[in-house]
Amino acid sequence: MSELTAGWIVDLLDGDWGPHGVLSVYVDVDPKLQSGGLPWEITIRNDLERISSELRDGDDRDRWQAFDRRIEEIATELERLQAPDGSGRGRALFASLERKGRIEQVSMQAPLPTTALLEGCPHITPLVAALDEGRPAGVAVLTQPGVEIWNVAMGSATKLHELQLDNWVDQARALGVSAGSLPVSTATDRDPARRDEHRRRFLEWVGELVSERVREHGWDRVLLTGDVRLAAGVQAGLNVADDVDVFTDETVIGGLSAPQLVEATADALEASTRRCEQRLVDQLRATVKADGPAVLGLSQTLALLAEGRVEHLVVDATRELRAYPTGDGWWRAEKPVDHDSELVEHQVVERIIERALADGIPVTPVDPPASEALADVDGIGARLRW
Repeated sequence: MSELTAGWIVDLLDGDWGPHGVLSVYVDVDPKLQSGGLPWEITIRNDLERISSELRDGDDRDRWQAFDRRIEEIATELERLQAPDGSGRGRALFASLERKGRIEQVSMQAPLPTTALLEGCPHITPLVAALDEGRPAGVAVLTQPGVEIWNVAMGSATKLHELQLDNWVDQARALGVSAGSLPVSTATDRDPARRDEHRRRFLEWVGELVSERVREHGWDRVLLTGDVRLAAGVQAGLNVADDVDVFTDETVIGGLSAPQLVEATADALEASTRRCEQRLVDQLRATVKADGPAVLGLSQTLALLAEGRVEHLVVDATRELRAYPTGDGWWRAEKPVDHDSELVEHQVVERIIERALADGIPVTPVDPPASEALADVDGIGARLRW
């Protein structure tokens, strides 16, 4: 299976999927639920039966037959997608309804919702949400003997540094820190004041190192955890932008494996994500109020996205909105006087997200409480380039 990136999603949307549409199947193979059977199999089976029933009761017999035929044709792929011993927790499959048609698959350690949908093109909102939720974050596990620095992204964790108080000067030199800036005291000094100074300089250097990793990995969330009494020392060395959420949580201990660390930090990082979303929406509304480069609402977002002025799209991806064709391949929120009732895009949020990704525009899907702060403006807004 492929690895999820924004570029992979753009490639997924590219090309011809055929006239009958695309089956999108998402599965969350949650290891905690495997002891009681495989509940995701029941959900997917029910969704596929519902789609088949709706097609059978509709007026497009060819599409119904194409769907049922294709389900039989890709039965092995669907079985592998849901296998407990497969690759990754979150998995997705996209299949054209054409005979021996196009199939694309992706997997990740991050969770995905379990569902199956049939639409005109691949349903990508869950992928975009997963990319946003799983964007890189920094975790520094603080202990008396030293500090572990981790990069957590897409449900996985990589240990970047394991720093020891007793020999941090040598580690700092190995990482390229100028020897002239390092202390000459050591952790074994008998003088308590010199030992305290040694620890202070160590923690401050850890903060400097974390700041470098923030810029290197693009972290907008940094968790200082473990012995949080040491957090103030690390924060003294931090030099990061104001929009980086640096916070403490004492639930994590040192010496965890990568999967254990991901699980232990999940709730704290999710709470930080919600804070970042709220701050983003608050900034958006404040910019609009000050007549700055930002817009709120479906109508202006559609228009300015078409003009190429959108810099960052912010959207409640759960909102169900409709739009009407403009005649040049795009959509508008206002219903035209001579509107043909059959020409309505009911999934305009998905279309907007697709356009943003194709244009290389960052997309942030927001959840409550940030989404509630957008409820009165169609759940959508954007920061503009000018």
